[in-house]
Amino acid sequence: MLSEAVKREIAAAVAESPQPSGAAIDALRIVQHHYRWIDDAHLRETAALLDMSVDELDGIATFYNQLFRRPVGRHVIQVCDSVMCWMLGQQAILAQFDALGLVPGQTSGNDRFTLLPVPCL
Repeated sequence: MLSEAVKREIAAAVAESPQPSGAAIDALRIVQHHYRWIDDAHLRETAALLDMSVDELDGIATFYNQLFRRPVGRHVIQVCDSVMCWMLGQQAILAQFDALGLVPGQTSGNDRFTLLPVPCL
């Protein structure tokens, strides 16, 4: 359930937009700022506040790799997994994270770090 403070922040973002759905990214960022990720319940509540369908808002949330629809650590580390970066030595970077026990797509046991593979190009 979204807190009243989060709802007020979203309402302020909506007030600055010509239509409620125009504040979708801002609203999702607000939710993520407070909860670290956007769960299904928060997505439903936010969609209602923006007068959008859950599917529309989920489409936005899943399009951007800076919005997280699953739990992440306090610090999110993104490492490119494109072919070009692989050719330029991305494996050496991943080997260093592996030595620390951090595997791409997973969060450390203490919830401090999440390592995510992303395309940089």
